[in-house]
Amino acid sequence: MSVSTCLSKERVAATCCAILSHPTRHIPKLRVLVNQLDIRSEAEENKLEFLSRQKMLAFSILEVFLDVIPSYRVKEKIKEEDGKKIRLKRSTYELRNFEATLLAVYKLFLLRLKRMADVLKKPTSRPSTFYDLIFSSMAAKERICLIGLKCLSSLLLAHPHFNLRSSIIKIIVPLTTLSRHPAVADKACECVNQLYREDKLGEITLEVVQETEKLIKACGIFIRPQVIETFLHIKINETAIEQNQKKDMKEVRKEWEKMSRKQRRRKKAEKKLENQMLETEAQESSKRISEYHTKILNHIFATYFRFLKRTILDLSDDSTKKDRFKILLSPILEGLAKHCHLINIDFFDDVINILFNLMKSDLLDTVQILNCNQTVFTILSAEGSIMEVDHQRFYNKLYQVMLDINLTTSDRTVIMLFKCLEIMIIRKRRQTSYNRVLAFMKRCSTLSLQTSDPAVLGLLAFLRRMFIDHPKSDLLIDIENVGSSQFLPHLDDPECCNANSTHLWELLLLRRHVNSGVQQFATHILKGCPSDEIKLELTKKSPVDFFESYDSKKFDYLLNEANEHVPVSKKARFHGYTMSSSSLASQSFSDLVMDQT
Repeated sequence: MSVSTCLSKERVAATCCAILSHPTRHIPKLRVLVNQLDIRSEAEENKLEFLSRQKMLAFSILEVFLDVIPSYRVKEKIKEEDGKKIRLKRSTYELRNFEATLLAVYKLFLLRLKRMADVLKKPTSRPSTFYDLIFSSMAAKERICLIGLKCLSSLLLAHPHFNLRSSIIKIIVPLTTLSRHPAVADKACECVNQLYREDKLGEITLEVVQETEKLIKACGIFIRPQVIETFLHIKINETAIEQNQKKDMKEVRKEWEKMSRKQRRRKKAEKKLENQMLETEAQESSKRISEYHTKILNHIFATYFRFLKRTILDLSDDSTKKDRFKILLSPILEGLAKHCHLINIDFFDDVINILFNLMKSDLLDTVQILNCNQTVFTILSAEGSIMEVDHQRFYNKLYQVMLDINLTTSDRTVIMLFKCLEIMIIRKRRQTSYNRVLAFMKRCSTLSLQTSDPAVLGLLAFLRRMFIDHPKSDLLIDIENVGSSQFLPHLDDPECCNANSTHLWELLLLRRHVNSGVQQFATHILKGCPSDEIKLELTKKSPVDFFESYDSKKFDYLLNEANEHVPVSKKARFHGYTMSSSSLASQSFSDLVMDQT
């Protein structure tokens, strides 16, 4: 084509306005705009102008399509009766012509966008594509790819019901693996995440999950972790899945076999009529939702388990594969922790064994070990509570890694630790032994000396909860009870470390903390956790809530104003100490112990 065939910006704007003013009459003009994307005359001489023109045309056509695409799916073929054309009203005939022309131009536009999106793919037997002949720099190709990706994402998110949805998904999903072009890959992952969040029925999510599963299977261990993290944005309707899981297919099959042919035909006709009624009334059936969401979960868990089982066997001694495996483990373990309570109970034992074998290996870091513990106890807190599992090995692992956790670097690590303490200690208070509770209380008080202020408040909230749920644990703040043996802090088994022979001397140091809120909370625990001293709305907060609701500008918010200067009660559990004593800070805890003994 010659340069004269290129439309000016004014002509493009006028054409778009004409189409939007009367789409049924002027829709053929949209084909002219789409064909403008094929013009590349003199592009070698002025590449910047060519790139700007491609961007202007693509987004102009996009805005037209976003406005004129109907809110229903267009039928591509019109049925005929006895080989004769159906006679239609003029308005219906014009509407059918409009839909056919719109769909044809839409297909052409998607082909042009696919050409833009595929510009970063590795060259095959035909390396000379449309844009390869114009651009040689990878930066220009990346800009062209982003233009096509943004247009495809906008069309998919704005009109996910429209035709050729599967074609758009097959273009976008492979772009999430472009590790050499993080801007493109992150934009594709962002589109997938938003699609997951907005899809309520689950039909579109199922298509994307299936394509993602194929992609992960093809790339293997070299997949980007952000691709697996997209599964965390899927909203699963747990109620619908539980109803779907209650159905026994054997009983349904027996009922079907008992029916006669006439009854079966009638049953099929009733089901067909029911589906038609649902489509006519535009209602989202809970049955369809449960089916879609069940299939989604099956594909997600199949991806997780295939990765965990096969990859562990293929790692051998390859350090590169081990590093890739460690990177990908975090999103997989987070996904298991989020959805593991929906797994079929028949697979619980296999999942627990796989996770424990991972924890015994040297492949996991401390955060991933916390993820494994949370996943296991989430399983055991639901239907898995009837299983006979050795819980001690998981408590030992958590107790062992707590000293290795750096609580000053990542909020995510702190929250994960508090969730593990919540589900393993607080919720299991009736199944947790006395010695184990004391050991974890001592370890948490040790951690409180080497972490940030919000994390200290969370740890103190855990200690307060333990003192309330386990009244006998007050011996940890009773100086008269020295114990009958020596405390072994470096022993990995919390049952045998003799935690009943130590004291929470860390609380005395926290009373001199620079944060007044920490001072109040530590003093409150040393007084024996009186219920009338702390604010009522704070008594029901978990350690995670204390951490997330921390306000650095407001420290004095823990205690009631009337009880801030209440003297120490005679029933204070920390026997032998005077809380108002100024000499307490100058004395070491060992000296106080020796004085009392």
